[in-house]
Amino acid sequence: MNVSKILKVILSVMMLLVLIVTGVLTYQWINGQGDDNSASKQVSQKMNENETDESQKDEADKTEEKNDDHQNKDESKDNAIRNEDGEKNTLYDEVEVQMDVIDEHNIHASYQYPLFHDDDINKVILQFIKEQKMLFEQESTRMEKANQISTHNINFKLDKLSENLYTLVFENTMNVSGANGYVQYKTWIIDNKNYNVFTFNDFIINEPKAHDILYKVISAEIKKDKDKDFYVDYPTLKDYIQNNQLKAYPKGEKIVFNFNEYDVAAGALGAFSLEVSTEKIKDSLTDEGKVILIDQDLTQLTDKQLAQIKVNTPEHIDVPKTEEDHPYTEAPSSEETQQENGTKNSEKPTSQVEDKGVQKTKKIALTFDDGPNGSTTPHVLEILDKFNAKATFYMIGSKVKYNQNIVRQVHERGHQIGNHTMNHPDLTTLGQSQIKQEFDETNDLIHQAIGEKPSTFRPPYGSTNASVNQVTDMKPVLWTIDTEDWKSHDPQAILEVVKANHQDGGIVLMHDIHQTTVESLVDVLTFLSNEGYEFVTVDEVK
Repeated sequence: MNVSKILKVILSVMMLLVLIVTGVLTYQWINGQGDDNSASKQVSQKMNENETDESQKDEADKTEEKNDDHQNKDESKDNAIRNEDGEKNTLYDEVEVQMDVIDEHNIHASYQYPLFHDDDINKVILQFIKEQKMLFEQESTRMEKANQISTHNINFKLDKLSENLYTLVFENTMNVSGANGYVQYKTWIIDNKNYNVFTFNDFIINEPKAHDILYKVISAEIKKDKDKDFYVDYPTLKDYIQNNQLKAYPKGEKIVFNFNEYDVAAGALGAFSLEVSTEKIKDSLTDEGKVILIDQDLTQLTDKQLAQIKVNTPEHIDVPKTEEDHPYTEAPSSEETQQENGTKNSEKPTSQVEDKGVQKTKKIALTFDDGPNGSTTPHVLEILDKFNAKATFYMIGSKVKYNQNIVRQVHERGHQIGNHTMNHPDLTTLGQSQIKQEFDETNDLIHQAIGEKPSTFRPPYGSTNASVNQVTDMKPVLWTIDTEDWKSHDPQAILEVVKANHQDGGIVLMHDIHQTTVESLVDVLTFLSNEGYEFVTVDEVK
C-alpha cells in the first residue's frame, strides 16, 4: 500500500470521527435546550399556579371578611341588651322597642316601632314612621280647630316565625280635629339574617292564574261573614289583588289578610282582617314564597334565590340619624356620665354617692314614663342605686311585653311600677271598653313579670276624665314638675327646670327612654339630695 492511499484512509477516518463528535455535541445541545424549555415551562406553570392560589386566597379572604361582617353583626345581636349578669333584657335580642311622643297644643301623638341591629332594615321602618308623622302634621295643620284634639297612634305587633324570620304589623290610627278617624295596617316580613324586608306581594307569582286563586279564596272567606259580604265591592277586590296591594303575613298554618278602610269596601265597614289556610293559596306562591311563608325556613334558600325576590330595602333614604332613631348607640357608663357632667370620679364612690350629712327633711317622687327601654332603663336603675333613690316607672304594656327582665329588675330594686296603658292613646278619645282593654292588657303583662298588678296609673298626655276613672280601681297620678325632657333633649335644661320648680311632696315627670335624660340624672339627683330631699315612690310621697 503506497503512502498516498494510507493518508487518504487516515483522513477519511479523521473526518468520520469529526462528524461523530459533532453529531454527539449537537444532540447534547438540542437535549439541553429541551431541558431548559421544560424547566421554563415548569417555572411558568408554577407561577400560574401561585397566581391562581393567590387569587383563590384573595377570594377566600373576601368571603371570610364578608362572613366576619355577618358574624360581627350576629355577635353584636347576641351581646346586645343584656344586663350585668348576662341575662336577656328583651324578648328578642335582635330588637329594641322605640317610642316617640308628641304632646303639644291640641296634638297628642305616639309612635312605637321596633329597631333591629341593621341599618337597612331600620331605614325602611324609620321611613314609614317619618312619612306618617309628616302626613299627620299636614292634616292636623290643615284641619286645626280651636279646642279640638288631634290624635295619632302607631303601634305594632312583632312575631318571630323562626330563627331570623319575623312578621311585623303596624296599626296606624289617626283622628284629626274631631273628624272621623281611621285605622290603617302596614305589614312586612323581616329577614334578619340577610337583612331584607319583604311584603306578601313579593311572594306571589305575577300571573293572572295566581291572582285568580287568591281572589277566589279571599272572596269565599269574606262571604262567610254577612256584614263583610254586604259592604265589600268584589270588582275592587279583584283589582286590588291584581295590583299587588295585599297586606298579609303568615300566622301558623294560616295567612292573615289586613284591609284598610276604603281599600275594598265601603267606609262603614272600616278596617278589617281575615284568615285563610295557607294550603288554599299555596299554588299562587313562588317557590321562594312557599319556603318563607309555609316552611318558614330561610336556610333552604340560596343567596341567588333571595336576590331574585323583590326586596323592599331602599338604597337611598334620607333618615336623620338622631338619638331617637338609633337607640343602639351604647349608653355611656356612669363614669363617662360623671365626666360629661363635670363630676370627678373621686367625688363619687363606685357603690353609692357619699352622704354629705344633709338632713333629709323633704320628700320628692321621681317618675319615669314610656319605658322600659333596653338600652337606657338599666342605666337609670344603676344611677338610682348609687343615690339610694327609689322612683316610680309608668310602663307601656307593649314595651313590657318585649322587656320582661327589665320590669323584674325595676321591681326587685324596690321601685314602684305603674300602668301607662298598652299603646299610649289619649284615653279621653276612647270608649270605656277600649280604655279597659288598654289598662287590663298592661296589668296582665306586668303581673306576668313581677307577680302583682299596679295600684296606680298615669294617663298618657295627662289626659283623663270621669269616664276614664270609672273603668279602673287604680289611682290616677299626674305630676307637679314637667321637665319636658322629651322636648329639650338637653341635660342642662332638664336640671334647670328641676331647680326652678322643686317642692316638698313634688312629683317629677321624666322619661327613661331618652339618653339625654340618663345624662341629666346625676346632676338632678345631686342637686335634690343637697337640698335635703329623700327620693320616694308616688305612694310614699304624701
